[in-house]
Amino acid sequence: MAASRAMEYKPGVLGPTGRPLPVFPDPEPLLAHGPARVVAVCNQKGGVGKTTTTISLGAALAERGRRVLLVDFDPQGALSVGLGFQPHELEATVYNLLMERGITAREVLFKTNVDSMDLLPSNIDLSGAEVQLVHEVGREFVLGRVLEPVIPDYDIILIDCQPSLGLLTVNALACADGVIVPLECEYFALRGVALLMETIDKVSSRLSPKLTLDGLLATMYDSRTLHTREVLAGVVKGFGDKVYHTVINRTVRFPDASVAGEPITRFDSTSAGANSYRELAKEVLARWQQAEPAVHLPGVAELLRPAARSPAGDSGRLASGREQHTQKITVYLSGSELLDLERARLSLRAYGVAADRGRIVREALAMLLADLDAEGERSLIARRLREGA
Repeated sequence: MAASRAMEYKPGVLGPTGRPLPVFPDPEPLLAHGPARVVAVCNQKGGVGKTTTTISLGAALAERGRRVLLVDFDPQGALSVGLGFQPHELEATVYNLLMERGITAREVLFKTNVDSMDLLPSNIDLSGAEVQLVHEVGREFVLGRVLEPVIPDYDIILIDCQPSLGLLTVNALACADGVIVPLECEYFALRGVALLMETIDKVSSRLSPKLTLDGLLATMYDSRTLHTREVLAGVVKGFGDKVYHTVINRTVRFPDASVAGEPITRFDSTSAGANSYRELAKEVLARWQQAEPAVHLPGVAELLRPAARSPAGDSGRLASGREQHTQKITVYLSGSELLDLERARLSLRAYGVAADRGRIVREALAMLLADLDAEGERSLIARRLREGA
């Protein structure tokens, strides 16, 4: 991660949020891609700009050299339609990825008309997944499990959530690193934020401690109305720096772009809406860069997510690791040992290395044997065991 820069401000200029307006630096080009930061674009109220934000922000980030995957996690399929796909014509969607064994994310991916931006589409079939997943073990982590293999391929994964706080939304939050909350500058939209914050807190404390609130994005802003200005001022008063400085103004160009099946950055590249999302992309990247990388201990629910089942004959016990192997033995660890192993996995992920627990164990054994062969009785494990005997 590049060193963070001190934030500069435009002298004497206040932004729409009533705060000094920063000058966000152009993000530096990446020398390598992955692993992705997973972000859920979430608000249980409909019509606040979640889908528009997912498409437009994703396209603006792709313009900045980031590899972006958009996940349509709404049975209405608006994200897919907004990128020119017809959901009812799709043979495989994210629903098949969740519910059918043997299908991988790469088989369901579609290239979009934006370079470096791909799509996992959805359609009405996804509405059945919420019912079918109710009795599944580890049902909150199904989306995270199917996305895990493609995380090293992208820099950012944006999940467009449905307008509810049901199981699908909980799945999105449980696998996300952060949440972006588009918020229409309107009174009834403001009332629902408290319930959403409560859900985010519950997911963070019970399922995924890594989950953080990236920020609230004011959408459909109209500076000409007192009500809009008062709502935005109330959001800033309540959430402070969690509110993005960038504000998305109300404009007819967004629905026009949706009908055309293109992001606003392509449909009307020089419009105010396109420039607002480009500015938001710079602000989002600047905030992520300034954030200190943190390694969190997982919650119990994360540690107990379903693993790949061992070959027959092991009394039905689950083996550690999620990769399938022709030969596998089951290794039983204490709770503290499992926490140490998970800490190692999350630490590696923070340094840009994605590996499951089984892979880490195998690599550790290979290093141990190499050291033992080279050093013999002076090897690290021999010395540690002698000292602990």
